[in-house]
Amino acid sequence: MNCRTFCIGDDFRYEEAIGDDGVFNKFYEIVNPGSKSLIAIPDGCIDIQFAYRNGICKAFLAGSLSKGRETVTGTYDRCFGIKLNAGLAPEHLTQSVGNIVDKRVPLSDHTWAAKLERALAEGSSLSRKTMIFLDIYRDVRNWKKHLITDYIVHEVWERRGYVKVASLVEKTGYAHCYVDRVFKTQTGMSVKKYAEIVRVQNAIHDLYANDSGSPCMGGIYMDLGYYDQPHFIHDFKMHTTFTPTYIKAHNNVTIV
Repeated sequence: MNCRTFCIGDDFRYEEAIGDDGVFNKFYEIVNPGSKSLIAIPDGCIDIQFAYRNGICKAFLAGSLSKGRETVTGTYDRCFGIKLNAGLAPEHLTQSVGNIVDKRVPLSDHTWAAKLERALAEGSSLSRKTMIFLDIYRDVRNWKKHLITDYIVHEVWERRGYVKVASLVEKTGYAHCYVDRVFKTQTGMSVKKYAEIVRVQNAIHDLYANDSGSPCMGGIYMDLGYYDQPHFIHDFKMHTTFTPTYIKAHNNVTIV
């Protein structure tokens, strides 16, 4: 599923292209000429970002957030981003994925990143930036991944985040502590935390899939296995900083 990562206002310009090769979830560009506040939300994925300020491009590696909050991405004029699918991390990452959860790490000391900073002209289109990125980055496209992580990510998404973690882990045939350690090495978070993120991601999708004016919260929280509506609203607000009712009622805020 297309992960949603940012809450943006109507004065932003946003464009995305969905990935289709099993590695990239999507490519996106945020244009923010007024340097307005930007809320980022957890999605369990790593992003490679090229942020522009006053015509100068800087490369970063951005880990998933653990809860919704304001991000420094909003302090840039625009941002071209490449979102990896959950469970994938660049092989050239010199630190554990856990160390970049809730953080952005500069990449300019990597030769390929510095080359891309020079090549990704600010005025080019999203499709052109994507082609340039893939052309230069393909030589270093090696990934840290593990079969256990692939299995967990797939199963959690198949069940829309509504899973009994102990039962899911048991099906791998390995001890819970080992599975959690492998998964955390790959994603920076526990299986339980990842399932919580996926459940809210699906709640966001369901909210926008409902074309009526009502947020239809009853159907959403029951389908996703929340205990009750207050529990659902609490988790939704923790991840997005907004309530479902607010998102549905205000067209000036969109989750992309």
